[in-house]
Amino acid sequence: MDIRTILADHGLVEASSSSGFSTGTDFADVEQQLNNLDQYLKQSFRDGLIEEMEAKKIESYINTLNDYSQRIQERYDFVLNNESLKDGPVKKELLDAKAAYDSNYFDLLTTISAAIKDGVSSAEEGKQVDTQYRVLMDSTSRFERAMEAALYAIINERSTVAETNAKEYAASIMGQLAVDGLLSGAEREYVQDKIIAMVGFVVPATGDLPDMSTLEASKKGEIYSVRKQAVSVGIGVDDAAYNGLETAYNNLRTYLNTLSPRAWDTGSDVGVKVDKELWTDAWTGYYNALFDLKQAITEKLNGRVTETENKYDSDISDPENGLVTRMNNAESKISDGEIINTVVNSIEYQLSLDQKANSTDLADYASLADLTQATQELYDNFDAQIGGLDFSYVTASQLSQRADELSIQFRSSGGINLLKNSTGFAGLDFWSVTGTADTIQNAELDARGATSGFILNEGTLRQTFLVTSGIYTVSTLVKKGAEGSGYIKVSDDTQSFAVPFNAGTEYDYTKYSINISPTGNQITVELYGDAASGIIFTSNMANIGPEPLQWQHSPGELYNTNVLMDMNGVRVMSSVYKGYTAITPEEFAGYAEVDGQMTKIFTLNKEVTEMTKTHVDSEIAMGSIKILPINTATYNGWAFVPSDE
Repeated sequence: MDIRTILADHGLVEASSSSGFSTGTDFADVEQQLNNLDQYLKQSFRDGLIEEMEAKKIESYINTLNDYSQRIQERYDFVLNNESLKDGPVKKELLDAKAAYDSNYFDLLTTISAAIKDGVSSAEEGKQVDTQYRVLMDSTSRFERAMEAALYAIINERSTVAETNAKEYAASIMGQLAVDGLLSGAEREYVQDKIIAMVGFVVPATGDLPDMSTLEASKKGEIYSVRKQAVSVGIGVDDAAYNGLETAYNNLRTYLNTLSPRAWDTGSDVGVKVDKELWTDAWTGYYNALFDLKQAITEKLNGRVTETENKYDSDISDPENGLVTRMNNAESKISDGEIINTVVNSIEYQLSLDQKANSTDLADYASLADLTQATQELYDNFDAQIGGLDFSYVTASQLSQRADELSIQFRSSGGINLLKNSTGFAGLDFWSVTGTADTIQNAELDARGATSGFILNEGTLRQTFLVTSGIYTVSTLVKKGAEGSGYIKVSDDTQSFAVPFNAGTEYDYTKYSINISPTGNQITVELYGDAASGIIFTSNMANIGPEPLQWQHSPGELYNTNVLMDMNGVRVMSSVYKGYTAITPEEFAGYAEVDGQMTKIFTLNKEVTEMTKTHVDSEIAMGSIKILPINTATYNGWAFVPSDE
């Protein structure tokens, strides 16, 4: 999800508007204009003279740059004065970054003015301008990061307030229904909707609210769902929050079952009399308990580490427990959630046969033909609904079908990984590097899907990304021999969770995941391996939600062995020699390895093409003159002749 979508969700911009808040575009415009100005200044300074036409062109660049900077100033004022941006480190960094940007912006324009005012520019003045340009570019990047961090802080603050308000709002609405001590027909329809959400089915108009054991058996409704999730993350059934929800529901159930007609009886013409205080207390208690258990689940997920062993085909032919041996003596059955191998002669298998229904037992149930017809009708209706949707913006789709759900996911280039260059296809781009770190590609990594990974020897990699509230999961595949140690660490401003990979223990592409509920607006992922470890990290993934997702690229990334595309631009790798062609916001250039060093061979500098070497087969044309090769017994060189133009 991009920043505009998040801002729109929180009412900070209009989602359909083509104008409005777009910090990324504004800063990109400034950076591009700065780059254009820098390139033109370098060209103008070459002969040491600033002609009138060049001075006017430079002035035009600066005027455009001022317009872009004014747009950023408006965005800055909006963010700084937003009531949801509280005092703290984020706001201080925004103030400091803006002050540095303003100061360096002024310094650059002052330096340019001094360099061109007399129509003569020295090499020293050109160097000073170039230095100030680079300083301003750094401060522009810092300012952009501070602005985005402030926006996420605003979103987090609003989300926190919204969560609290949601609980209070739900209880207050119920309280308002009982203001007059009587539930009307329309009010009972609202209550019925809440009851259905709570228990997962329609309660008979004259029936009682079901007890907790009935809800557990039905496996429906928000109460069952939340309690099941609580157990799955490790909250015990004796936990105060877990039992608190049951107590609150029983209190609400006890009171509602005393009302006649029932509060969810929408067919009765008789008004339902309620005690305002008892009614409000029962509903408030329920919603508070539901919120408390959800909070407990979030807290329990925070810092959770999950290890998943990756098993491969090395055990297939084991003579005692190998797959071949087991399959020769077992029956395989695929169920909804697992593959079960049942030994035919076992007692368990015979008992299972005794529990199976015979044909008489199944006579009144739907046949396969009945189910096939019903399924086809469902698919026809589903196809009709999908056919009415606009998919013009979709570049890829995925259909996921399970026993209890049917969902469709859409995505554009890349994926939903919050880590950029997560496996090192683009070298060490986007990672902060300390010590010795490199990338590795081999068949072993290719077999595991990511193809590439990071290898660390007394090295550390760090990457920070912006987040909102909720649960996030960071996962990795780790390979390490018995020697050396390392770790993966996930942290924010106030907490840190790590998984150590100890010396003496081998890891064969073991998957680990860490859950974190950020207290701030950014998360940092850190990978480390000591000098003896040679540890490999691959399939590094950061995603929203409590479960690790299958590895994929970050949005906007397209990486393979020949083409690299991300927010830095496009690089096409040569399959013939060590080198590549780069198309980035800064340049269009070609690189090749010369004397062991990666060297820029050619570049397009506005209207000038610069190169180290060139080979021309027949001629070079320049306006009214062209150069032709002369290779005769008498002459060997160039001939300058009139062109055909």
